[in-house]
Amino acid sequence: MSESATPPANPTDAQVGYQAAVALWVGEANLVWTKFNAFLVANSIVLAIYGLTLGSARVSRAFAIGLPVAGLVLCLVWWAQTKRGFDYFTYWILSARELEEEGLSAQVKTAARGGSFGAGKPVSITIDGKARDLRMSWVSRALKSSIGAYAVIAVFAALYIVMLFD
Repeated sequence: MSESATPPANPTDAQVGYQAAVALWVGEANLVWTKFNAFLVANSIVLAIYGLTLGSARVSRAFAIGLPVAGLVLCLVWWAQTKRGFDYFTYWILSARELEEEGLSAQVKTAARGGSFGAGKPVSITIDGKARDLRMSWVSRALKSSIGAYAVIAVFAALYIVMLFD
């Protein structure tokens, strides 16, 4: 536990804190992907407008430059919002894990075990009295959601750069 944090006064406090951390974790995950999808749609609209006006003699130079510049600005905001969301997501996961380790370790191991699982270490889960070992594949570990999200943003930014120099 960090130096600034104090251990829960009793197990009930730890349970309430854990429930809050998990709720915020789930909420943040939903918010990250909701914002991501909104930016994806916005960027798709910008590209569609550019595509519809491509080759039109009536399109001004300012529009032909302004649209990709606006798209790049949109990508920058998209990246910053996605980064912030994933940072908060990580914070809530680690907060839940901290509470598990400090106050609930005998009862709850979900986040702590999830950290090991995500790192590719085998974890054991007991179902119907039988231990079952699980391990995340190297492919799943290599293709994290955040990397995929940033790759999509980079593709849009690259398209806008190509549009600028077209």
